[in-house]
This record gives sequence, C-alpha cells and structure tokens, in this order.
Amino acid sequence: MRKLFLLALLIAPLLLRSQQAKLILPVAHTNKLEDITVSQDEKYMASVDLDGVIKFWEVSTGKLYQTFSHASAGSVVISSNNRYVISASLDQSLKVWDVESGQLFK
Repeated sequence: MRKLFLLALLIAPLLLRSQQAKLILPVAHTNKLEDITVSQDEKYMASVDLDGVIKFWEVSTGKLYQTFSHASAGSVVISSNNRYVISASLDQSLKVWDVESGQLFK
C-alpha cells in the first residue's frame, strides 16, 4: 500500500501543475506493487507487481514505454544510462531488459 501511495505522489504533481486541461491516465498494475524505482536523472520510473509484471514509465508524461514479465520478481532497477531495466526474483535470478526494443538479454 505504501508503494502505491508513493507512485501516486510521483504522478500527482504532473497532473496538478499542468495549465492545460489535460488528463493523464497511466495504465496501472492489476496487482499490488512489490517495488518502485526512479532513474538517477528522475526522468523514468519502473515498477513491479506481485505477478512479476514490470512497467517502465516516463515520469513527466506518465507514458508507459514498456511492459516486461519476470515471474516472482521482487525488485527492479534502472541502469544509469536509462537503457536497461534489471529485475531480480525470489529464486535469485536476474533479467536484463532493453528498454527501447523490449528484448530480454540472455
């Protein structure tokens, strides 16, 4: 619940500071969030839910760029150059995703 609140705090200022009548409705997770991370430059955000669904967002617009899947993923990070999302699962596996192509590195 705390992570969902944090996600709302990240997105709410974007909606409130707009001078134009514009509504941004990001595609939300269908399950409770397991982890949320923000890129070092604070331009992007990644989130993972209890189903292992990982979403990569642009913070300023709320635009969803990619959705990945990593069963039992419990944490997610964004690389310093914003090109990769790395997820770690409870079974100690790591997956590295290319944000632009959506491809999994093996």
